[in-house]
Amino acid sequence: MKHPVVDNPLCVEDNLQDSHIAKKFHEIFGSQPTFIASAPGRVNLIGEHTDYNNGYVFPVAIDKYVRVAAQKREDRQVTLHALDINESCEFSLEVPFTSRAAWSKYLIGVAHLLQESGRRLVGMDAVITGNVPLGAG
Repeated sequence: MKHPVVDNPLCVEDNLQDSHIAKKFHEIFGSQPTFIASAPGRVNLIGEHTDYNNGYVFPVAIDKYVRVAAQKREDRQVTLHALDINESCEFSLEVPFTSRAAWSKYLIGVAHLLQESGRRLVGMDAVITGNVPLGAG
């Protein structure tokens, strides 16, 4: 099965079916992911904290990344697994969001804001990994 991929040029895995994240997704959820995406980390060479104050910034992609393998669900349940800390988080898109795991608050917040803007989200299973140092912004 070939995966549709949104990938950045910094990723080195050629065969995503045999990739580490796809294997871990299968171990955790018992199926293959239908989507694998990567995003590079970044640093701001100039303009830290000025972008939201109408200032100039100069962000640059770096050789660190975050990768997500995911699969759509038929219900509105979201199950996330952070490989790097071996923790999972589950929540429903039907009820007010609560977070048990500190790392999941950003992801739950994004889902909340998307729904508040009128988008109807569906559930998903996802595995998240990366090599951006934990706590590095």
